[in-house]
Amino acid sequence: MVRVQRRRWVIATGAWLAAPLAGLSQPAKHFRVGLLFGSSREAVASEMATFINRLAELGYVQGKTLDIVPRFADGQPARLPELARELLDQNVEVVFAPNTSGALELQKLSDRVAIIFVSGDPVKAGLVASLAQPGRNATGFTQGAPSIAAKRIELLKDMFPSLRTLGVLCDRSFPVEQELAFVSEAAQKLAIGLQVTDASSRDQYLEAVKRLVASGAGAYYVVYTGSSFAIRGELAGAIRETRLPAIYGQSRFADDGGLIAYSWQTLKVSVLAAEYADRILRGARRPGELPVQEPIVIELVVNLATACAQGLKIPESVMLRADRVIE
Repeated sequence: MVRVQRRRWVIATGAWLAAPLAGLSQPAKHFRVGLLFGSSREAVASEMATFINRLAELGYVQGKTLDIVPRFADGQPARLPELARELLDQNVEVVFAPNTSGALELQKLSDRVAIIFVSGDPVKAGLVASLAQPGRNATGFTQGAPSIAAKRIELLKDMFPSLRTLGVLCDRSFPVEQELAFVSEAAQKLAIGLQVTDASSRDQYLEAVKRLVASGAGAYYVVYTGSSFAIRGELAGAIRETRLPAIYGQSRFADDGGLIAYSWQTLKVSVLAAEYADRILRGARRPGELPVQEPIVIELVVNLATACAQGLKIPESVMLRADRVIE
């Protein structure tokens, strides 16, 4: 169970952006809202349900004033262009695409549809002109500064000072190069060698776990992508069997058995995305007028049950910094 939660999510642009418009009645029109996930339906079930439930709280009734049109790339980003076209063919007014690649595909195809994204660096990706004034037809949320990848390496070193070699699992078919650059720089400063292994399917990930431990890796760094998220429970289980520590780029990995995660919160963003969709659908704002929101508090999650199962001791200094401890 979750034992402690010390910090709350704070949005840099102000709480008024996250709050729904007060006193609004049920929407009079019938809207179509698309969802474009890079992962599988099963992997994002909680995120999708959270988004839909928040819209229901805001007065939208499925089948009456709202149709939800979901699409899933199942960890295969090459499918995103086709799925984006399918959503546009369905005449959706708004699409929640919690990934950079999907949002870019939608923006290539249409300047009409409103896009709500989650992206590591939406300005660099070309989705928006700036965080404060996005312009065009897209707005959304960042995953926090990409430099938090360096903080993950520092956390691992704080917890396991003898760490000398780190195995990195990533899917380069997703935009991960900036994160890998921060990981490499941080590891070099701490005298940690890197072994970067590419994987994009379940079998490749599980094989990579075995290959890295056999080659002398002392810990794992799992990059959050649609493909790793889709198998997060099984991947965390495979790493747990090696009895080596691991840190993950998304907190849901720790919820599903991973040792440590340092990241933004997908469920909180799903709530905020629904509230942005509501503002757009009601005509209160155009996408380009809604500032991109950044989390200024990133969640540190420690799975103490996993640590105990692996025989790993988490330093008290790290436990005291944890936002959530899972027992």
